[in-house]
Amino acid sequence: MLTLDQFSNFILQNNLCTKQDKLLLAVSGGADSMVLCDLVVKSGFTFGIAHCNFNLRGANSMGDETFVEKFAITQKFHYTAPALIPALMQLKINCPLKRQQEIYVINIFN
Repeated sequence: MLTLDQFSNFILQNNLCTKQDKLLLAVSGGADSMVLCDLVVKSGFTFGIAHCNFNLRGANSMGDETFVEKFAITQKFHYTAPALIPALMQLKINCPLKRQQEIYVINIFN
């Protein structure tokens, strides 16, 4: 089991970002991405939340977007849900920390 100290130390020791950086987390609304939000908050990082709705699961996709948006608003995090077009959905993003395809920590200001 990953501890909070292990999480923070891994990020800092591998120079993925600093606590002065502003991060944008891509959050799916699933358990893994919600745990990631919790770890980042408790580690003292500053971040906003982005949710990309690919509309692959109909009403469930919209439910995920609504859940993430409500979570972000309730927690007072900056939130964005970019409108995606099919051509943009083909782009690959290089990210310093990647746990699964749906979860990224991206330093957007460096």
